[in-house]
Formats: sequence, C-alpha cells, structure tokens
Amino acid sequence: MPDSHFDRLWDTVTDGEVWDEKVRNRRKSGEVYVAEQTIAPITTSDGAIEGYVAIQSDVTERERLRDRIELVLKELDSLVFEIDIETGLVTRLGAVESFFDVDTDEIPTRRAFQETVVAPEDRDRFDAFIERLRSGESESEVLDFRTTADAGEIRWLRSHAHRESDRRILGLARDVTALKDRELALRQYKQAIESSKDLIAAVDEDFEYLFANEAYRQYHGVESPDIEGRSLRSVLGEEQFEEVEPFVSRALTGRPVQTEVTREHPSRGDRILDVRLFPLEDAEGAVRGVGASMRDVTADREREAAIERESEYRRIMSEVNQALVREDDIDDLAPQIVDIIGSSTPFSCTFIYPLASADPDVICARGENLDEGDVEAIHTRDYIETVFEAGVLRMDDVTEPPLAHHDAEKESHPGVAVALEYENERYGILTVHLPSGSEPTGDDIELLETIGDDVAYAIYHYTLQAEHRLFADIVERIDDPVMLQNRDGTFRVLNDAVAEFARKEKEALIGRDETAFMDEEAAGLIKNRKERVLETEEPQSYQVTPSFPDGRERTFSTTRYPYYDDGDLDGTIAICRDVTDLKNHQRQLRILDRVLRHNVNNNMNVVQGYAEMVEERADGEIAEYAGKIEANSERLLDIADKQRKITDFLSDLPPVETVDVERMLDGTTDRIRSEHPYAEISWQCPGGIHARGNMALKDAIGELLTNSIVHSDREDPVVSVTVSRTGATVTISVVDENEPIPQMERDILTGEVDITALHHGSGLGLWLVKLIVEHADGRLRFQENEPRGNIVRIELPRSTVT
Repeated sequence: MPDSHFDRLWDTVTDGEVWDEKVRNRRKSGEVYVAEQTIAPITTSDGAIEGYVAIQSDVTERERLRDRIELVLKELDSLVFEIDIETGLVTRLGAVESFFDVDTDEIPTRRAFQETVVAPEDRDRFDAFIERLRSGESESEVLDFRTTADAGEIRWLRSHAHRESDRRILGLARDVTALKDRELALRQYKQAIESSKDLIAAVDEDFEYLFANEAYRQYHGVESPDIEGRSLRSVLGEEQFEEVEPFVSRALTGRPVQTEVTREHPSRGDRILDVRLFPLEDAEGAVRGVGASMRDVTADREREAAIERESEYRRIMSEVNQALVREDDIDDLAPQIVDIIGSSTPFSCTFIYPLASADPDVICARGENLDEGDVEAIHTRDYIETVFEAGVLRMDDVTEPPLAHHDAEKESHPGVAVALEYENERYGILTVHLPSGSEPTGDDIELLETIGDDVAYAIYHYTLQAEHRLFADIVERIDDPVMLQNRDGTFRVLNDAVAEFARKEKEALIGRDETAFMDEEAAGLIKNRKERVLETEEPQSYQVTPSFPDGRERTFSTTRYPYYDDGDLDGTIAICRDVTDLKNHQRQLRILDRVLRHNVNNNMNVVQGYAEMVEERADGEIAEYAGKIEANSERLLDIADKQRKITDFLSDLPPVETVDVERMLDGTTDRIRSEHPYAEISWQCPGGIHARGNMALKDAIGELLTNSIVHSDREDPVVSVTVSRTGATVTISVVDENEPIPQMERDILTGEVDITALHHGSGLGLWLVKLIVEHADGRLRFQENEPRGNIVRIELPRSTVT
C-alpha cells in the first residue's frame, strides 16, 4: 500500500470515522490484487478509541471484469456510472471523458453527476428515476434525458439502470441523439401527413390499407383511425372500387398514375379529386404497395370554368359591340347579333323579334327546328306583354307550355327572353335558349340584359338617325327661313324659304350676308344679334322687320343659336318665322331645338363609343389620344347639358316674385349635400329675409355650390353661404377656399372681353347663374377670398312681405 494511501487511512480512522475504499496490494508472490477495505474504530463509552475492526474482501476478479466492460463500453461510446444507494456517492464512473471532457474525480456525488451530465430541464425526472431504484420501488429503469455536452450542444442519452444490490445502482447510458432526431422527423412527417388537407393513403398488393390520414378517413366516412388491414373495396364500395382498380393495378406494375375522379363528399356533394398514385418499393426495389395522394381541385376547376366562361362573355360582348358600331340599320344588325349569341358556348337557339317590322326577313332565328314562321307564332300578344312586364323573363323549360318554343319531343332546356326597350319605347324581344342540362346563371342573364340594352339603344339611335333625316327634309320643305351662317355673318347653308323671301337663287346668297336683300337698318340689327350670340354662346330671340328691294316689308320673329362644329363655336343658326303664324312658329322651334339636342348628345355619345373602342383595342399614343377624345367628349356633353339648361331657362322665363331666402337655402344646401356627402357645406341666414327673385334662383345657388365643390383641390371641400341685408339689397355670398376663378371668366361675365375666350363648362354654369340673377334685376359680383379662395355675391332687390 502506498504511504500516501496509508496516511489517509490512518487520518480517517484516528478521527473516529469509517474508512471504506478499494486498495491495490501485492501478495508475497508479487501478484497485485484489489481489495475492498472497511476499517471502523472501536470506542469506549466516553468516546475514546480503544481499537479497530477491519474487514477486507478480495474483489480482484470483479474489478478486472468491470475494467473489461468499461473498455468495451468506451469503445461503444457509452457512459457507465455506479451510485452508492446509502450515501448517494458516485462510486464508479466510466467513459465520462468521451462525453463531457471532465475528469472522473470531478463528479464525486449524484448531485454533481446530475449537474454535470443531466440538462437542467430533465434533472427532476432523473432524480425521480434514481429515487425509484434507491427506494426499491423498481429493480430496473429506463430513462431518456438530455445533456449539454461539447460546448453547449444538446444531446440525448438513454440510460438503463439496475439496482444491483442493497448498496449500489449500476447504470449505462448511451448516445441516442441520432435516434431521437429520426424519431422526431418521423413524428413530424406522420403529423404532417395526418394533418394534411390532402387525402393520403396506401394499400398493399392485396388492396388492403397500410394507412390513411384523417382527411382520407373523414372523406370516406371511416370513423375509426384504425384502418390498417381493411380492404379498399369495403371502404370505397363496389362502384368506386371498380373505377379505381385499373389505376391501382397499373401503379403496382411500377408506373406512376395521375387521373381525376369525381367522388361524393359526405356533406359537400360531388367533388373533383386530382389523384396521384405511386408505387411503394422495398429496399430491393420490389413494389409492395401503392401510395395515393388526392387533392380536392373542385374550386380550381370551377375557377377555370369561370375564367373560360368570362372569356367567352368578353368575346361575345366584343363582337356585339363591333356589330353595333359597324352597322346602322336593324335589318343588318339583328342577324349578326343572333349569330354571335347562338354560336357561342353558353347559348344555343337565338332569335330577335322586332315589333315595328312587318317584314318576315328581319325575324332572325338560329336553330334547326325553328323557322321564321315558328318564331313569329311564338310572339303572341300574351308572350310579348309577359316579357315586357318582366323586363327579363327566365323560362325553366321552353319545350313545355305555356312558353313552349319547341315541341315536346325536343329535349328539355331553359331559355331567357329580354325586352328591347329604351326610354319607355318598345322595340322588340331577344330570346335565347340554353343547352339541355344547364341553367341560366346570374352572369348569363346580366350579359343578355346588357346586349338587350345595347341593341335597344342601337334601334333607338337608328330611329333618331331616321328622324334627323326627316327633320332635314322638314327644314328644307317648311316655309320658314332657316339658315346657317359663319362667324363673319355670311350664309353657309339656307333653305328655299330664305331664297324665296330674298327673291334670289340660293347659290347667289352663299358667302353673303343680309345686306344682299334687305335694308341696312334691319341688317345691322341682325348683325348685332349674331355678334351677341357669338359673344354669349347663348340663343337670342328677337323680332325684326326688314324692307325688301321690291318694297315688301315682313316682320319675323327670329331665334338664333350658336353653331358648333366638332365642339368649336363656328357660327350661328337662325330660324325665322312670320309672326302672323306664331303658334306654328313655336311648334317648329321646338322641333329644331330637339334636333339640335339630339345632334349634340347623340353624336358625342357615338364619338365616345368609338373612342372607348379604340382605347380598349389600341395601345401607346393611339390609346392615349382615344382617352383624350373620350374625356373631351364628356366635357362637351357637360357643356351641352349646361347649354340646355340655359336654353330652357330663356325659352320659358319664370316670373319674378318674392322668395323666402332662408327656406330656399335650406332646401338647396340639403340637395347639394346629398349629391356631395364628402363636402362640408354651412350656411347662415337671419330669419325673415325676402328678396325679389324667381324659382330658378335655387338652381343658381346650387350651381355656385357645385362649382366650388368640384373645382376644389381638397379631399374634403369646404364652402359656406352667408346672407346679409343692407338697405334695399339682399346679398347672398358663396365663399370657398379654392384657386381663384380665372380672370378671363370673370371678365367675360362682366362683359369686359369677347365671349370666344370661354371654352369650358364652369363658364357656362356661371353664365346660367348670371342670367338667372339678371332676370330678377340682380347683379353678380366676384371677389377673391383671403388668404385663399373666392367670394361670389348675388345682389337682389329686397322684398317686403306684409
């Protein structure tokens, strides 16, 4: 025994403690042996040591066996530990260096072992694991726990521990990190498969299930998760099994299969499934089964069908629009519309029945078993009234009474009838049948209704064109002089009546003015009126009594209008009437006014239609130019609308009367607020203020409010109205925070510059305000607001109400 060892032994027992250790000694023969020595002091009653008891056991063979086992375990990269049950000391620890890079002597106790070897989150579990062995509750235990080895790397150890005796626990732990990683990956893979929305399953060579995920089981009504071993036939049923068996058999030959099948879902009806089958091979490459992945693609197929249908709708609408633009007669248009709709995918038999035509050639039919006589017979009075009452009539079956279009032998199919009507004028009926087995969708009906509206408008437009030609003929044939004059006052176009009164040939008057056939005074008065029309761009009504060279003298009541060519003011149009036939004069004036309105609005609508078509089909500069044409057409229509309001006002001037200003402002601001809810409109008016005005005054206030709102550069425009009374004048002030009204427009309204500088709708709106105010003997004034904006003042005569 080494001296140092003996010294420690002697120090221990002389201190009254028990010595318990293994020692290596040498026999007399020179052989080294290992002994377990326990030496305890014998003490007297007063604690004095009077002797020692020593027990020694030869454990050489056991230690040799343990050393060999430890060498083997070290080669296996396993950790060996031995824990004294009574003291909790780690009495044996092997291969720890290969795991934790620490010396065995640094882990003397179970607590030190835990702190060194066991990760903090698993120490309570490890402690309970050892305690079950120490208490005898269990003879052997297995525990997986984490350890933080190699610079913080988390690793898993699986420990097999055994209660060797009443004194010792022997444990073996080996690294199972790779196994844990594989188990985790497998769990995650299984969890992904089980939670997948796709239907996933596998069957073996005998068509028996190996597994099926939850989505698959729910889809096929299998409540239990235990599907392994069940036959494919028993789950799918005979009909579905017969459908899929050839595909599964093909996959069992080693070839992947892709197909689509329709299956009935327990709660969602028939669904379309994209099925992918793939062979399952063993390690030697032999096919042992078939895996299946099935995805519900119903929504995808429905979207594809919707896209295809929408594309067809666009094609139909595009071709219809081209026909509408290209043709100018219903006789030419109707057959094309019928062919476009009837040859399309969603629709079949199609016909248009025009009400105004007695010619059977314009009754257009598409369908082998319907001829023109059949179509005409269908359109009874009751059928026509039913369609026009409904607007769009949906027919579930056009082979059955009361709306039978075919005989009963024809396969049942639905239809839709659309009334062709515009501005309460009935033009005809568009009837469209759908293929058997289909039903008209909301999109189908919307498309047909749109086509019906467009066709009705086209017929309306054709009718207007015919009316225009009729009106041109009327203008030429009427006895009243009608003339179109250039900006310089010379004649450009005139009818026979002008030449008759002038007693000159029409050709002799072209390029000359009124001085060619009447006295200078009358000609001068007419010249002034023409200039006034050009300045104001407003119609002028006046009477003139010219003297002709032959001594005749006639009095004419004349209305002169501004004339526009492509939107530009290009002259004046005058209608003259002998006042001896005033009633007839008024009738003719209304006719011409209607012609002018239709010309401006309808021609601009046609321009817009062409511009929209060009913009849709072209690109680059051409599309940009088309957009500008469209925008300018819209502005011209707005100008024409304001011109119409001015004409209406001047044609039927309202009487001047007393106006309750407060009540008028209340109603007017409410109306403008409803039209522009995003604007902030406020007004103040003392009670009891009355002014001389007319019923059109509310339109003047509304025009000023609307003008301030639409020309504001703010997201939430602010405009206010205040009313004041000074002496005999009532002043209504409209105040905004916009850019100042252009000086050009203000100068025109005050008469300081020529009217030709005015080229936009806001100017016409202010002209309407000016005319309304001046008709009531009022004045219109402009002032810039501080720090920004405009103040437009309407000054009216005060009225006293008794």
